[in-house]
Amino acid sequence: LCGPTPMVPRYALGNWWSRYHKYTEETYRELMERFRAEDVPLSVAVIDMDWHLVDIDKKYGTGWTGYTWNKEFFPDPKRFLGWLHEQGMHVTLNVHPADGVRAYEEMYEPMARALGVDVEKRCRWSLMCRMKNSWRHILHTCITREKRKGLISGGSTGSRASLPGWKDWIRSGC
Repeated sequence: LCGPTPMVPRYALGNWWSRYHKYTEETYRELMERFRAEDVPLSVAVIDMDWHLVDIDKKYGTGWTGYTWNKEFFPDPKRFLGWLHEQGMHVTLNVHPADGVRAYEEMYEPMARALGVDVEKRCRWSLMCRMKNSWRHILHTCITREKRKGLISGGSTGSRASLPGWKDWIRSGC
């Protein structure tokens, strides 16, 4: 309400590469190198949902939501993200948080503890208001530590998309 209006970071006004495609680290790097060879300037690399596990046990629902890197496609996420940064790019990871954090996720136990959920029950919960702060602090702080710059939420589907302002939540940083 008071003071100067912050400026949008310059990189946010540049070209963003975003495509829903099952990239691997290798195919994404090849694509970025081809853009460079063709003199196509890019400032932001959007890694769509296949960065995380999507082929999951049906008892957990669909693979639409996820926070665990797909190590088959991206065996060393820090190396991959570091390489993109070396190319001068900012990086976003597309997330769809509506299904919350399921028991197969690497970050399930810290999230369950933060929410007061019995870790041993390995239950499934949806994104709820009480999850909001833990979701951002635990999951996105963890991803940030992997040298990610920026994070895009691709929104949600169905009745679980009930939190105002979360559908297209964008967080820049690092």
